[in-house]
Amino acid sequence: MGRDTKSSIIELPVQLTLTDEGEYFFNQRHRTNEYMQGRSQVDPGAVVLHSYSAKTLQRLVYAGYISRLEVSRSDFTSKRTEIMDLAKLIAYGVLYKEYSGKLAKALKEAPMVVQWNRKNPGGALNTQTILQQNKSTEYNQQFEKVKPVFREAVEEIFRLHLPELEELSQEEDQQLRLKGQNFLEQLNPLIWALLARERGETHNFTSTIKALDGVVWSYLAKTNIADYLSLLVLELATLSEKSLMQKAVDNYLQGKVDLEHFMKNKNDRLKVLESMEAHNEKAAISWRIQGRHGTVTETNPFQIMFFNQSTEADSIRRDIEDKKQLQTQGKDLSEFYSHITADHEDQLGLFYLTYLQEECRRQGTLFDSYVNRFEQHNISFITLAMRF
Repeated sequence: MGRDTKSSIIELPVQLTLTDEGEYFFNQRHRTNEYMQGRSQVDPGAVVLHSYSAKTLQRLVYAGYISRLEVSRSDFTSKRTEIMDLAKLIAYGVLYKEYSGKLAKALKEAPMVVQWNRKNPGGALNTQTILQQNKSTEYNQQFEKVKPVFREAVEEIFRLHLPELEELSQEEDQQLRLKGQNFLEQLNPLIWALLARERGETHNFTSTIKALDGVVWSYLAKTNIADYLSLLVLELATLSEKSLMQKAVDNYLQGKVDLEHFMKNKNDRLKVLESMEAHNEKAAISWRIQGRHGTVTETNPFQIMFFNQSTEADSIRRDIEDKKQLQTQGKDLSEFYSHITADHEDQLGLFYLTYLQEECRRQGTLFDSYVNRFEQHNISFITLAMRF
């Protein structure tokens, strides 16, 4: 799931709103009340994690235990790496969740599994048992025995897409294969044991590979969306920090010091941001995720919202609408940036919106972005919404 091979700890406080299943999970293992600290700008109470394993948080997203995550702070620049990691693991977790269900359904209908279920009604595979998230010692031992056919299946899937792979660099090819392997490792080792029996040119082997390929390749294609989305999140977080700095310059320093001074002077900027943090003058990023029952495509979309009391809604709305109208014309990011005029250099990051929008269109993913302003509470919202 994006970061499955890593076990790093993310030092970035995050507030979690749990689903009913999530509350049960925390009550059973973590005594939820001990985590209820402060008040979220979105919810009156939240589970607060100050540091956490990237892998663990992503599994909570995948399991449907979290309905919303929120990061609220004044200083985003000093946490660029952590924000990028968090944005990516959430996007990958949501994507992984969506395509895991599709993978289980496709395999359940494959002739190989249908035949097994007919002959073994007591050990029949269903959409839950086809997927095996509990990576216990027993699972690892079983998986080691079937690893050769697992690797063969991965190679067979990639062989079906050789023309597409020829357009990739060696590094991109390796990354794509790693993503594919991570995605398929969630399958019950029994699937690979059954496939090993069908090795060769049998109909069952071929039809099972095709069932896997149809889902796996769609999933891999959409991981680009998660990557672009995390880059855009980082840039919009930086924009939020800049708007907070502008507020400080206008209101507290009365414009006596130019904003550019603070943007270029790290120490002075941090002093101002620390002061704003102490006075609870913050911006927030909120990820809204569908709960355990149902998927994000059935009801509410997966949403990321940026909100504060300092962003000029009309200005950012114009910037976002401008980027939505642009075309990349087949240029990669470095080539696209080389043609940007000097007066747009400070907005380079928003061009990720252009690439994200085009990639979503290419992959058949519904995506929208918009800006709202709630005058009653003096809050501006930037919203990114998608259905994988």
